[in-house]
Amino acid sequence: MALMNQPTSRDVFTSTIEIKPEHLDVQGHVNNAMYVQWIQDVAVQHWLERVGDQDAAQKYWVVLEHLIQYKQQVFNGETLEVETYVETPAGIRFPRIVNFRRDGKLVVAARTLWCWVDADSHRPRRIPQEFLTLFGLHNS
Repeated sequence: MALMNQPTSRDVFTSTIEIKPEHLDVQGHVNNAMYVQWIQDVAVQHWLERVGDQDAAQKYWVVLEHLIQYKQQVFNGETLEVETYVETPAGIRFPRIVNFRRDGKLVVAARTLWCWVDADSHRPRRIPQEFLTLFGLHNS
């Protein structure tokens, strides 16, 4: 099952993760729960790089769904390259792809659905076009 479309290079945010002993489970490989944390972390980093903290007090993000494919185990001392990008929103659903690679090879692929929520009303909101434009997207 393919989780992703291929973005243009300007759409992709990248970072790296150095695997440490605290990332491991009792089986000696990266704990699956770490990927959920890293997905959230890279999403926030990407958003802040593109948008900054404007409107941060008025809106917040919630995750509606995570779909994660674990393709290979990752171990202490290894380095992961992380890439993320967003896809065209559908209503209030804002899809994000996050890929983890080791030496260029895909080891974990994730697709998450996010929703922007108004902090005062606690109601879902569509992402304003002014923000989507920063990602080269348009509301559907």
